[in-house]
Amino acid sequence: MKVGIYPATAPKKILAKAVDLLKKRRIGYQILDPKVELPTDLNFIFTLGSDREVLSLLQQIRAAAKYPILGITLKGAEGFLTEISIEQLEETIDALLKKDFFISEQNRLKVESDGWIGYALNDITLFSSRSGTLIEHTLLVDGEFVWRDYSDGVIVATPLGSTAYAMSAGGPLISPNTDVFVIVSVNSLDLTRRPLVINANSKIELIQITSRYSPELIIDGYIRRKINDFVEIRKAKEPAKFVKLKNKETIFNKIYRKVKFAEEILSLPPSAKFILKILEYEGPLNQKDIIKLTMLPARTVRYSLSLLLKKGLIKEKYAIERDARQKIFYLAKE
Repeated sequence: MKVGIYPATAPKKILAKAVDLLKKRRIGYQILDPKVELPTDLNFIFTLGSDREVLSLLQQIRAAAKYPILGITLKGAEGFLTEISIEQLEETIDALLKKDFFISEQNRLKVESDGWIGYALNDITLFSSRSGTLIEHTLLVDGEFVWRDYSDGVIVATPLGSTAYAMSAGGPLISPNTDVFVIVSVNSLDLTRRPLVINANSKIELIQITSRYSPELIIDGYIRRKINDFVEIRKAKEPAKFVKLKNKETIFNKIYRKVKFAEEILSLPPSAKFILKILEYEGPLNQKDIIKLTMLPARTVRYSLSLLLKKGLIKEKYAIERDARQKIFYLAKE
């Protein structure tokens, strides 16, 4: 058996612990580097970190979708894409050796625009490159007109992605084994607009895209790309594969946890919710970076951060001791 370990930038102590456990059981391993071609003899890929590291792996090393992925969180509760904590790694390796696991395949999205191709495990979103600016588009499904919409943006999500940004925008929660995608308009000016669930084999086209500022695709909250006026989205031929262990928390338990978390932020103003989402996608940021990414006024950002800190939804630390200008904000659950 041979295991790939990602990312190479994981904390040295954690990386050393994973390597020692593999060596102890005489299992081959390779630290994966996006700049180096992926070996073809891997049985599994271990990701060290949060859900973000799983998304990063699939973006940085596209061939990784061919191999079963085991997401390993470094602290806190498991996410939607991380199956175990680092403390459970030793017993999990034993389970893998005993073949006491199964593989779950999850649909991904393939997006094409202006000759560029990208892939998403969670969602593909279309927004204006300037936050808070309305964008107009026409939606076609299998060549048939569905709507002409004027809104903050639109989200196309997989069942896994239905629990992420799509849910916060009012989309339905979809069982991960369902062969469908969901399309959610974000704050449409048409009050009758509702999320649309479609067959995963459908062709989705976003055309006649216009906005005061450049339209922008965001892939899994990770890749950003400016586009012109046409986007085509289909189901990717290669699904993502995940290692699942018996007697572990089910996806529905994880959804329940997420819903309870969502209840805590319902009373927050839109600016605070937006900052919370930015921290979820981007990771720890200082106030200057938050202002730059959200394009919100500094005063609004300071007020929103104070609310999030008061509710315990985020935490803060100093990048440089006793220098408030270098204060870093991050999700409390990380």
